[in-house]
Amino acid sequence: MTQIVGEATEIVGKVTQVVGEAVQIVGEAVQIVGEAVQIVGEAIQIVGEAIQIVSEATRTVGERARAVGSAFQTSHAQHQDGFIEASSLRLRNI
Repeated sequence: MTQIVGEATEIVGKVTQVVGEAVQIVGEAVQIVGEAVQIVGEAIQIVGEAIQIVSEATRTVGERARAVGSAFQTSHAQHQDGFIEASSLRLRNI
């Protein structure tokens, strides 16, 4: 009977050791997952900043395109006015 209790105690000790190792492995896995979550969070922040930079660049390009379009319209209108005025002068001289 003492031998059976001794073997059972040994088995319980081994099971306790295996459970302890499993708990340690799970703890390390949780730590790794935590670090991965932190890395993903930082990546999301970087992507957010990149989106903001692209948005600002797009706005700047849009403003410049509007300015160029406006300048073109002004130049085109002045050119047309000059052409009409020159045509009027030619007609008067005829």
